[in-house]
Amino acid sequence: MSALLDRACFEGTKRQWDTEHILNCVKERFDALFELKMAFAARLKVPWYFVAYAYNHDRNCVASIYVFQILKEAMKLVARFDQAKDLGAWMQQYRDLEMRSRYEEKGLPLLDQELRRRGYPWPSNLDAVLSCPNGTFLSVVEFQTTIKQSVRAHCNNQWFLPRGNRKGDEQRWKVIDIIRTQAALPLWILVWSPNETEIKLKVVDEIVYSKDVAGRDPGIRYKTKRLMRERELLNFIQCACIKSMIKSKLFRMK
Repeated sequence: MSALLDRACFEGTKRQWDTEHILNCVKERFDALFELKMAFAARLKVPWYFVAYAYNHDRNCVASIYVFQILKEAMKLVARFDQAKDLGAWMQQYRDLEMRSRYEEKGLPLLDQELRRRGYPWPSNLDAVLSCPNGTFLSVVEFQTTIKQSVRAHCNNQWFLPRGNRKGDEQRWKVIDIIRTQAALPLWILVWSPNETEIKLKVVDEIVYSKDVAGRDPGIRYKTKRLMRERELLNFIQCACIKSMIKSKLFRMK
């Protein structure tokens, strides 16, 4: 992973793109998460960029695209573009994986539509990173919603490789795996359903990909899998946080 990217649309193509104003908007937008995002970028050892843009409603396209690098108490303008394709070309320098799948355009914002038409999709989103009250990072989290299958029966490996009319999830898991490895954090998968009260927690041990050098079957391997209800999950997270904070404190004392 080479960079963290966030973005927001601002009204008015003729507005003044003042760095101090944009920084205040970013801090207001993320609130308490601002410091955590800064810390996570530092943990990954990558820059954090914020893409501010506006729509030209007369031409029904994206215009006035500004890319800022977010620093601790400042923001630096690093690039400016008039078209989404140029932003996409700029993002290529930070793209670690080539996306070959067909893109779903339905319901997407105009910026995403323009980027994908040019073959430059906005990078994959990370669902969540859990942190403890002292700012210690606990885990990378991927949420999985299941409707057709029960939470108990849900299996990520069922759709890991292409099957039927599904493209397979191997590439998506590779992106998440790169992030969690670079951050040196465990990966938790939380499976839930709006129709159930049970939640399944899967703690990932390893992800094996196609053409594995050892010839192993592709798929996700787990350290543990547990079914629990919301209160039990919250207790589990709280205990994990306490252990993590104690470990962090002991490490700093050495």
